[in-house]
Amino acid sequence: MKKLHFILPAVGIMLMASTAMAQNNLVPNGSFDNVSGRVKRAGSISMAEPWYSPTDVQADLFSKSAKGDFSAPENMYGREVPEDGDNYAGFVAWSYRDASPRSYLTVELDKPLTEGKIYCVKFMVSLSDISKYAVNNIGAYLSTKKVTVKDLNNNSIEPQVMHSANKIYDDQYYWQTICQTFKSSGKEKYLTIGNFAAQDLVKTKKLRRPKGFTTPQIGNSYYYIENVSIINMAEVDGDCACGADAEDEAAMNVVYNQNVSDEMDIDDKGMLELQKIFFESNSSKLDATPSEAMGKAVKVLKANPSMKVEIMGHADAIEQAKDKGDLSMARAEAVKTFLVENGVAASQLTVKGYKDQQPATEDGSTQGLAQNRRVTFKVMSP
Repeated sequence: MKKLHFILPAVGIMLMASTAMAQNNLVPNGSFDNVSGRVKRAGSISMAEPWYSPTDVQADLFSKSAKGDFSAPENMYGREVPEDGDNYAGFVAWSYRDASPRSYLTVELDKPLTEGKIYCVKFMVSLSDISKYAVNNIGAYLSTKKVTVKDLNNNSIEPQVMHSANKIYDDQYYWQTICQTFKSSGKEKYLTIGNFAAQDLVKTKKLRRPKGFTTPQIGNSYYYIENVSIINMAEVDGDCACGADAEDEAAMNVVYNQNVSDEMDIDDKGMLELQKIFFESNSSKLDATPSEAMGKAVKVLKANPSMKVEIMGHADAIEQAKDKGDLSMARAEAVKTFLVENGVAASQLTVKGYKDQQPATEDGSTQGLAQNRRVTFKVMSP
């Protein structure tokens, strides 16, 4: 048995949470449970309306109500229990020597995304048991228009949502979540999931057939897919976290670090403006042990008592979307307080919060967001 399912007594609470998810999720039929008819054959993804495949090779659909090759949890590719409801989908992400064409899943969103808004994009994957290979480059692409076969064949699509380290998804026993925040440029209306990378850019991992299975392995990387969602971060209770993936959970609490060498040939103004103080998510609290950047800022400012400096506070886009006050200003104020307590004249310092308007990077990964949670310095006069 691949999974243990625990039934909790708070059924009402679970149903309420499920209802809220359905209301907020912009992906229609994200768990593939609304199906027109009984699944009987390969390439039945279009039965889970409005999902479809943009190429001639159609993605598959698996259901507890089906029999034989496309049933759930047991089917022609192995065994996997639906994470939610009775159904899930499946697609070919890669094949050895490109022997089998890849398949993709596309859906039109309930409504276009809004420019400047931050969304949490998630979906779950599980590698089928008889796949001989696991691969990386599994991702989601958001677009204003339907993807074309030409775009897919040319490998010209760059998915915006992937694992931050582009990991190889090799787990054949549990669902793994791929998630990332996405800042809309305006009017994205379609979501497509698959492997968009050129054949020679895909990293692979060869696997042995799991114990208990007698079906010969296939030279493909075939993945089941479940629970696809796009939710406005302003409506998400918490972070856009990847659930049970411990690596991603740890990454959510990352505090970025950057050291600047004292041996650089640079004047005090340049040295100060290179310093950055980073913060935990949703926090303006400084570490109990001052960072190297804080120490250098104190040293430069005390050595230049006539130097006037603006302390610039910044927040990441998710913090700003949640509208929990001006964290950027609170961070700037915290740094000013530290500097003054350590001998810098308050008259040298002004503070300003820039919210999320001056990001260090547009990368929506946890590491990218961590780089934006910072305080920087701008020398106004020497």
